[in-house]
Parts: sequence; structure tokens; C-alpha cells
Amino acid sequence: MGIFIFDNLGRVVLPKKLHDTFKIDVGDSLEIFVTNNQEIVFRKYEAVCHICGTVEEFIMVKGKQEYDIV
Repeated sequence: MGIFIFDNLGRVVLPKKLHDTFKIDVGDSLEIFVTNNQEIVFRKYEAVCHICGTVEEFIMVKGKQEYDIV
């Protein structure tokens, strides 16, 4: 895809082509992690309820919305 440079605040801009290909919209969250091979991976983050498995209409449990990544 190309080489991207971090700015002085540590940010990198994802090209519009990536936004379109992976359906990433303004305000979406990305998970960032490092593999065993020291590769940095960006993955679109989606919350899911631990109890019912839905991504919509979270159920309150002990005063919190329980969720995790897909």
C-alpha cells in the first residue's frame, strides 16, 4: 500500500482507499497490536456483548455495559 510517515504527534494518516476498502468511517475505532513477528497490525474495532453476543442494544450488567472486541 505504501510507506507512511508519523507526524510530530505520532499520528499517521490512513489513505482514503483504505477507508473505503475496509469501511472505516470518521469516529470508528481501530485496535492496534503487535504480532510475534514484531508486525504492527491495525484492525477495525467492533464491540460485542459478553452475555448475549450482540453488537447492538447493550444490556446493563452491574451498572456497566459489558463488551469486548470481535
